[in-house]
Amino acid sequence: MMRYWKTTAFIAVMVLSIGVYYIGADGPKPDYYIQTLSGDKQEAANIIVDGRYKSDPISIDLGGSSYESGSFFRSLDRLAYDSPTLNQLAQDHSSFLRGIRGIDNFTENEQMIGHVGLDIRSTENPGDQKLIFKVSLYDKESKDNSSFQVIVPKKIRGGNGYCGIDYVWLEAQAINVITWEPYKSSYELHLYRFSLDQKSLLQDKIMNPDEMEDTNLGLLIGGRYEQDSLKHNRNVIFQRYFYDNNDTKTVSHKELVAYDLNNDKLEQIENDQLNEMLSSNMDSELYSALTGDVITLTKVIGNHDLQIVRYQIAEKKMLGEFTLSLKDLRLTVGGIYSVTVKDDRAYVLGSSNTTGFTQMPVVNAIDLNTGKIVYQGSIQAKSDEAIKTSLSLYKISFKL
Repeated sequence: MMRYWKTTAFIAVMVLSIGVYYIGADGPKPDYYIQTLSGDKQEAANIIVDGRYKSDPISIDLGGSSYESGSFFRSLDRLAYDSPTLNQLAQDHSSFLRGIRGIDNFTENEQMIGHVGLDIRSTENPGDQKLIFKVSLYDKESKDNSSFQVIVPKKIRGGNGYCGIDYVWLEAQAINVITWEPYKSSYELHLYRFSLDQKSLLQDKIMNPDEMEDTNLGLLIGGRYEQDSLKHNRNVIFQRYFYDNNDTKTVSHKELVAYDLNNDKLEQIENDQLNEMLSSNMDSELYSALTGDVITLTKVIGNHDLQIVRYQIAEKKMLGEFTLSLKDLRLTVGGIYSVTVKDDRAYVLGSSNTTGFTQMPVVNAIDLNTGKIVYQGSIQAKSDEAIKTSLSLYKISFKL
């Protein structure tokens, strides 16, 4: 019997976890809401603040809060997704998505959902490896699942040969995959196209132009719309890293690079204001969004101000640059949870700069045309008995 002790222990832990989950699920849960502090309340009419109360997913709006109910195993599946888009897909198509992870590996259009997994295998030759792409598809009309694998032999051109997926999108009867792969002391981008009809590789192309050879490019913004997985932008945005004296541990500055999905072209964005914002105070977190062909970058500068910069890719021009104080935003230094851009508004969610146990998160709506704060609200509990320390918020989404 002793040889089965691991199995016995695992079963005991699972039973205990399920019991704790259902005991907690049966108890009363507090009701939260967005309390208007200033501005036009209509600005928050469609806002939803997403988070968790203990382990339960919670959504909060002006009227109150709602909790998602479900089984223990469904909650485990749901907790694995950080993206509201994937959470909705998991709810609508749970059998297809179970066990599949990674927002960058997904794509969706009106007809189907696609996912590409990547496995790396060594070969008998130490300088060779195999990239195994697994393409999984879900037909929304027929509700049929299908999948196929394509093996791509590769020479190891740098590092340990490890690579990963940056972005996936569907196009006619093909699925496209952008990967990053080691080259010398840096990485290069590859574009793979797979035929959905022939279930085969159509193209393997190095994306880096000659002037960007041996240059690190890291994904900044994927082409998928943040609030609508059916929509895709024309561009995918990367950061290009430059180093001091070829020391890949010390970044001297960064620049933006755009990949045009329609023209299959990777091009550097020449704008001093954008590059200055990227390269200054690099320890401060950068929040980025792409709506249509407009890039919005948001960053805390000097520990007391929030800077917002907007740039239009097609016309190669700045649309605006604003600086707002964290004090006016009622936010603490280092306390920003998320910045979400929708249409001509930026929504900033973060920790309040008030003090005491009653401190609760704050929502700001900023007009990107004027740089003015048009709404502020605070997350509050309808009952004083609510356990505020059990509430964690991470994202703003919107009602359909």
